[in-house]
Amino acid sequence: MQILKSTRSEILSAVEKAAGIISGKSTMPILTNVMIRNTAEGHEFIGSDIDIEIHAHAQLGGDEGSATTCVPASKLLSLLKSMSADQVVTLTLDQGKVLMKAGRSKFTLQTMDARDFPMFRQDGATMMGSFEISQPALASLIDQTHYAMSDNLTQPHYCGMFVELTASRLSAVASDGRRLAVGREVLATTDNGLQEAIIPRKTVLELRKLLDGDGPVQVTLKNNHAKFEFGNIICLSRLVSGKYVPYEKALSMVGKDHCVKVGRPALLAVLKRAQLVLDDKVKSVRFTFAPGSPGTLTVHGTSMNRTEDGEQELDIEYDGDNVTIGLPVAQVIDGLANFTDDLVSIHFTNGDKPVMLTYESLPAFQYLISPMRI
Repeated sequence: MQILKSTRSEILSAVEKAAGIISGKSTMPILTNVMIRNTAEGHEFIGSDIDIEIHAHAQLGGDEGSATTCVPASKLLSLLKSMSADQVVTLTLDQGKVLMKAGRSKFTLQTMDARDFPMFRQDGATMMGSFEISQPALASLIDQTHYAMSDNLTQPHYCGMFVELTASRLSAVASDGRRLAVGREVLATTDNGLQEAIIPRKTVLELRKLLDGDGPVQVTLKNNHAKFEFGNIICLSRLVSGKYVPYEKALSMVGKDHCVKVGRPALLAVLKRAQLVLDDKVKSVRFTFAPGSPGTLTVHGTSMNRTEDGEQELDIEYDGDNVTIGLPVAQVIDGLANFTDDLVSIHFTNGDKPVMLTYESLPAFQYLISPMRI
């Protein structure tokens, strides 16, 4: 049976979306495969890593009827990528194998029984709520926060993005225990009560790759998983269990006695140069705010053995006392490199309280950084 026939570009687009989460190192051989379904409604490509499952739908040619099989994802992707975009490709299922033809080339791919593919179970889960958000808005929330998520599995509640819907305001929060990024978006929805969940880090990063349109995203939260539906994509993901940190309390601890606006590109360049004189044991630089006409922001970095250092200055508008704060350079760079505004606002009090970065183009965004000893 010819399970599909279409141009290489159309097939590759669908396979890539489903196969983004597939690992070639999985301990379960079936999870290195992409499932292909041919039904009366069209074609469906499914990839899974047990915790995340992505369905990509496409309308492709092929024989009428139903068929389901699993083929090695990496081999299928590699073969498709090696062909020209307008090349017509057919996949035929015959005696437990898939014959792939493209022009004068043909390849035989081993298959696995689709009945062994561990499909995500949605039944039995308790409904917590749902909401709708546009793809650009969800992508923006991820961009504002993703870099602050932890990859330390010993603290699983930090390894993801916390989402909280109160009335019509959706908050996205990410933290690794030393910093906190919060983005907010107002939704056109009614008050369904408090809804919250921790979306795993891998799901968040994969979602960001898939969000490339302008249409809506329908988000459904259940007690053990989340479902994202947009365009021709369905993404199912398990949730991180446990309670998230009380982020509003952390935000209340920020020092806000002073607010200095600095050119974001200039400060980013200064910090990247400062990193060059640091070493693996030194993670912080000193920010010194000094008043004057104009005021001065001095960024100073020193290596562990103090044999190398760097001092750079930027003009600022500042009329307060001299304040010196030690900040982790990589975390500050993250709060600058992921944005495009010309100016960044730095809120601070002294060296003991957290510092906050904000942007005029994102009035609801807040990025909190804990100071370090200097």
